[in-house]
Amino acid sequence: MRCILIRCARCQKEDTEAVLDEINQVCAEFGIKHGIARLTSVARTVISGKKEHLLKREEKEVTKHVALRLLTMMTDAHYCEFCREKLAEKEKREALRQKFKVIIGTKH
Repeated sequence: MRCILIRCARCQKEDTEAVLDEINQVCAEFGIKHGIARLTSVARTVISGKKEHLLKREEKEVTKHVALRLLTMMTDAHYCEFCREKLAEKEKREALRQKFKVIIGTKH
């Protein structure tokens, strides 16, 4: 998994560890022990088609979701947590700007 390098599209900060931590957290939520290492093994089994019937449904499902997420990250922009917050603030300000009309007046 070290061959994948994920960078933020906005600040170019290397964000691979954060993504791996997120994947391991999802694995823990679904009770998949050994996190990314186990998902790698499951992915190999799914791709080869051998002994796929021995896998747990949760393992196959989480592996498919992680694979889709990684494919999406390859085609779409990925943002680190800091940049995601900044972009969300910017979008919120823009939405408020569009919702309300600002009238600048002078006092007499």
